This record gives sequence, structure tokens and C-alpha cells, in this order.
Amino acid sequence: MLFIVYSQTNDRTIAENMGRPEYSYYFVLKSYLPILSELGEVKIVYDPKSEVDTIFDECRADGQKCVFLHFSAPQNYIEGLRCPTMHVIAWEYSTIPNEAWKDEERENWRVAFSNSVGAITISEYSAEIIRNEVGPAYPVASIPCPVWDGMDQMRQLAPSRKPIKNFTLSFEGIVIDSALADLDITLPSDEELEAVKRQGDANMFIMKQKNEHLNRELKSIDDRKRELQETVAKEWVHISGHIEEARKTFEAREIEISQLKEELHTELVAQLNERRSEKSKTIAGKFRFFWIDLHEFGLKMLATFGFKRAADRLISIAQQEVWSLHRSHHPETDIPALKTYREQARQALKDLSELDSVVSSKSTPPSPDIEPVAKSEDRQETDSVVRNEITIEGVVYTAILNPYDGRKNWQDMVLAFCWAFRETEDATLVLKVSAQHVVQFSDELIFYLQRLAPFKCRVLAIQAYLDGETYDALLNGTTFYVNTSYGEGQSIPLCEALSGGIPAVAPKHTAMRDYVFDDSSVIFETNAELTHWQHDPRRAYRCLHFRPDFTSLVEAYQRSYEIAAQNPDVYKSMSEAAMKRLEAHCSFTRTLEDLENFIAKQKSIFDQKAVPLETH
Repeated sequence: MLFIVYSQTNDRTIAENMGRPEYSYYFVLKSYLPILSELGEVKIVYDPKSEVDTIFDECRADGQKCVFLHFSAPQNYIEGLRCPTMHVIAWEYSTIPNEAWKDEERENWRVAFSNSVGAITISEYSAEIIRNEVGPAYPVASIPCPVWDGMDQMRQLAPSRKPIKNFTLSFEGIVIDSALADLDITLPSDEELEAVKRQGDANMFIMKQKNEHLNRELKSIDDRKRELQETVAKEWVHISGHIEEARKTFEAREIEISQLKEELHTELVAQLNERRSEKSKTIAGKFRFFWIDLHEFGLKMLATFGFKRAADRLISIAQQEVWSLHRSHHPETDIPALKTYREQARQALKDLSELDSVVSSKSTPPSPDIEPVAKSEDRQETDSVVRNEITIEGVVYTAILNPYDGRKNWQDMVLAFCWAFRETEDATLVLKVSAQHVVQFSDELIFYLQRLAPFKCRVLAIQAYLDGETYDALLNGTTFYVNTSYGEGQSIPLCEALSGGIPAVAPKHTAMRDYVFDDSSVIFETNAELTHWQHDPRRAYRCLHFRPDFTSLVEAYQRSYEIAAQNPDVYKSMSEAAMKRLEAHCSFTRTLEDLENFIAKQKSIFDQKAVPLETH
């Protein structure tokens, strides 16, 4: 067999996708690779639309069986492939998406299943949910990630492992420690609240006055702007009248010049070979006079018809000698009046320009006593990384989770822990956080701890990359692994802890039904609640998840502490049972056998594109 494997999150994108809904499929794919390599050849693809069918055609030409294993939620299926497709799915809700939304038919998983030859889930719970929807004839296998063999070193330490711990962790990262945090909540007195209210009222009154003042100023600016616009319009009408009069005069002069030119031309032709007569000299003098006069006047007056520049030209012409001749024929021209019009127009333009710049401004400069407030979108989370060395003692409870994945439900874990051990000094809860930023999470965690205080137990949150040695030290120093999630496809950290001989405090629902048992875990009760599929933007209630019963969780914490502190033999037997249970569930040998049997049964359909589903 040739196995073509693909996950949306891969070795190239895992860093940027950490914590997103699809990122866990990358770890499922990685855990499957050794098993698949035992059963055939494996090819990892990064662009299935362009790569899968090319590989499939080559295999078919060589007479080799080939299947495409798509490690992703079924709504992300690759459409139109010739290669047989099999989905590898992690799922924890009580139903699968069996309806479309926003006209996206692919959101209905039955569409994806109808274009596939089968599915592999990593829990029997998920397999049952799929069979309930598509019928028992559809090929579905439950094959968990094989994590048991990877915990061999931890199992070797299990016989000497004591339930009461004392160890030190050294790493670079961020730590939130309830023993060092300021958890006091200081509530203001009635007098302080009243003073704050009065100050707030005073500030509001001041701001209201400032706002009214700004509104009056803006209205005044608008009024002044309208007045200036009206003044400029009137002045333009007045000045444009003079320009029009000058234009008409110029046109008349042009006619006169044309006539003179014709007369002179006639005279010159008649007396071409004779000496010029006195009359021709007179006509030539007239022509030269008018030509200079009108040429200067025309160039300066009529080059541009903008009112400001026209006013400037009128004054300029008045300063030329030729204006005296023009003035003798047009005594009504009032040079001081034109100059006044020009100055008024210039001042009007200047005022209007200044007012426009103020009115068009988008914001008024703040008063010196008002501090500008930074926009929330301009704020960025920055996490400070320092070297830490932490000593942890007593009965240690550990959970590894992404706090921004709401399904993991760390809130109930912390609340019940602090309530159960509010008088117990040697109980410690360690939250190993798998998220790039913890600013928001740390604020929320402190919020809860402040409302639980005072308590004597200790809560530690660690955001850091732990190398293999440090990670092993954390697990080996753990007394109980804790899981309070609403549902699991397969909790790989929990499976790793149990495989290493670390008992758990956990519920027995969804995937955890396969490996959480009374002889290896302290089990607490849960209650079914209505919820929505994680990726459904409608948040429509279509399924169930399982919330921990608070009282039962508190009692489970207290029972587990009692076992660790008073019954080391019981603790040791739980450790041994955990290792045996997980060997039977997710060892390499067991998962290889299960996958080999499933593939052998389905070889006959690998030449097909899909297996028909039952209709409902």
C-alpha cells in the first residue's frame, strides 16, 4: 500500500497555528507515521489538489494500491479527487454536523463521507457517533494515537515514584504563582465611592462645557465662512464688470488696428516705389502707437480671467505709461477703487483659506489637562520571558492544556482545586500552558484566584518550552494528572501520563471511556449540557458536552489527596493499572494490529471512490 497523508497544519505551519482548532491533527498525523510506515510506503503532501491524483495515477500505472488519508475535520475534504479518500477524525461531541449552513453543503459531514471510502477515528466514542449517523455499513475504525511506547523511560521510574513530591524545575518562560501573587481585593468605602462619583460628575460638567464651547466656535466659523464666501462673490461680480469693460475696449481696439493695417497696406502698395508721403508716416505712427498700447494692455489684462490675477493686472497696467492714453479716452476708470477691490479680495482669500484648514481638521487638539487614551487595537500583548527555578512540594496535580480552547475548561479545574484544598498547604496544581501568549489568560486566572482567596494550596501556571529532560522532570514530579474537559477526541497528554504510570483525576466520558477506569483513576461525575459544534458560526444547539459536577470534582480531589498522603500502596497499584490499561489501548503493537486488520478488510474498496451511505 501507498499512504498519501495530509494535514492542514504541518511542520511548516505548526508555529503559527498553535492553539487553533486544526492544529492537533498535526500531532495525530505524526503519531500515525510509524504505524503507516510498517504497513506500506508513506508520502506526505502539502498541496493535495495538485499532488494526490498525480501520485495516485503513478501507483495505478504500477499496479499498486493507494489511499489518501486526510487528517482534518471532514468539512475540509478535498473535492474532486480520483484517489480514494479516508478521513482521520478527532471528535468529542454527541452528534456530528449533519446539516449545512450559509449554503455550504460541505458543512454537512455526510457530504464528505459520501465521497470517501471510510474513516478512522481515535476513539470508540467518535466511531459510534459516526455509525449512528451514516449507518453500520460505513467503514469506521477506532485507532488511537500510539503514545504508550514513547513513555518507556517514565515507566522505568514508576516503581520508585512516591506520591508526595519535592522537586525543582528550571526553565525560561513565564510563571504565575499564587504563592507570590497579590490576591488581596481592596474594596473602596462608601465615602470613597461617593467622592469618585462627585469627581466624575464634575468632570462630566467640565467636559459638557468644553463641548458646548467648541460647538459655538464651530458655528461661528461656519457663519464667518459663509460671510466671506458672500463677500468674495460680490467683489468678483464688481471686478469682473471692469474686466468685461476692458475686454470690450480691447475688442474695439482690435477692430481699429485691423482697419489701420488694411489702410497702411493699401498705401504702402500704392507707393511701393515712391518715397513715403507725410500721410503714410502719420498712419505708420498711429499704427505703432496703438499696437504698443494694445499689445501691452492685452497681454496684461486678458492673459488670465481669475479674479485675483485680473485685479493684479489692472493695477500693473495702471503703472505703465500707456495707461495715460487709455485714461484719456476712459476717464471713468478709478485706479484707487480697483486697488481697494484687489486688497479686499486678497484678504478674503487669506481668511477663507485659514478657516478651511481649521474646519477640515478631523480632531481638535486636546486640552493640556486631558490625557489622550490609546486605542485598544493599538495595544499589543507582550510576554516577558525570564529564567525561572521553581521548587514544588507535596501532592502535585498537573494539567497540560491550551487555556484559550474553551473545551478544556481550566476554570472548573482551578475553582474546585482551591475549594477542596483551601486549608491544605502541600497541594499544588500545575497548569502547563500551551499557548504563545498568556496575558489574557493570566488576567483571568488572577481574577479567579482573587475571589477564591484566602486559600493555603498553591496554583502554578507555566508558559514555556520545556526540553525533554525538564518535561520528564515535571511528569515524574506529578502525583495525579488532571482533566476537567467537556469532551475529548483523545487527550494525548492524559494518555501519556497514564502510560507513564501517573494516575489521573478525570471524568469517564467521550474518548476517556476507552482508558479511564476506577483502578487507575479517581473519577468524578459529569452532567450533560446543550452546546454547539465548535466550528458552527450560528452557535446553534445541536449536541451535548459534559460539564464536571462541582461537588463530585471537589470530592475526587480530596479522595486523590487522601490516597497519596495515606495509602501509598493503593497509589502504587493505581500506577501499575494505568500502565497496563494504556498498553492494551494505545501501544504500538495494538494500534498496528488494529490498523492492519482494518486496511485488510477495506482493500477491496480502495479501487472505488466512495462507499454508499444509508439514507435517513
